[in-house]
Amino acid sequence: MNPTRVVAKHVPLIKFLGKRTHSAKNISSDISTPHTHSQAPAALPDSFVQYRLRAQQHGPLGATVLKAPSKGSIAPVAGEYFLTRDLPSRFHYTKLDQAEIEEINSGGADLLF
Repeated sequence: MNPTRVVAKHVPLIKFLGKRTHSAKNISSDISTPHTHSQAPAALPDSFVQYRLRAQQHGPLGATVLKAPSKGSIAPVAGEYFLTRDLPSRFHYTKLDQAEIEEINSGGADLLF
């Protein structure tokens, strides 16, 4: 297939509309002049420690931490159960006997109904 390939200039399939607005000289002049971000605060904080004392991210960052009040022990009310093994026996799985296990393992092909 390579011998049949015609050597020609590559033409991209995407056609861009309009004129290019970003040239190399425009970009380099924007980068070389430092300026603050448009949403940046007017003045920087005095120190990082002072900033951390006032900042709150998911709660206070200071050394004073309020403890939650003690709720005591948690126990289920009568008729409520936290674990399935604590339920009455009528809610437990039935035990399989050996004959039933053999029927399941055989696939049920030799069962007569």
